[in-house]
Amino acid sequence: MNAFRQFDLRGKRAVVTGGGTGMGYNMALALARSGAQVMIGSRRADVLREAVDAMAVEELAEQPLWHVVDLADRAGISAFAEHAIATMGGVDVFVGNAGLDLLEPVDAMRDESIDQVMQVNLISNLQLVRRSEERRVGKECRS
Repeated sequence: MNAFRQFDLRGKRAVVTGGGTGMGYNMALALARSGAQVMIGSRRADVLREAVDAMAVEELAEQPLWHVVDLADRAGISAFAEHAIATMGGVDVFVGNAGLDLLEPVDAMRDESIDQVMQVNLISNLQLVRRSEERRVGKECRS
C-alpha cells in the first residue's frame, strides 16, 4: 500500500523552494506521490534537472516541473511566482524550504549579511505566498 495515497492531493498545485536536494526534494516527492502537480525551484538548473530526472522513475500522476530562482533577487522571485502560476494555473501548496546560513560570528555580523539572510529565509517566502494569494482572490483559501 502506498502511504501517500491517503493524502489525496490530486488537482492541487505545489511549489517547493530548495526542492532539488535534501528535505526539499523529499517534500516535493511526497507531494507528487500524493497526486499534486509539483514545481521545484532553486538557483542551480543542473540540480533541478537531476532531481526531476530522479523523480521520473516514480509512478506519479504528473511529472514534477522545475524553474530556476534566486531568492535573493526580488524580481526573480516575482518571475518565479508568475511562471508557477502561469504554468500550473495557480498555487495551492507552498513549501518554503530554501534557506541561507549566516556564516559569520555573531559579534562580526555585517548588516548586509543579515539583510541577505532575511531576504532569502523570510521575505522571499512572504513574497511568494503573497503573489500566489493575489491570484486566489474570490477563491477558497485555507491558511
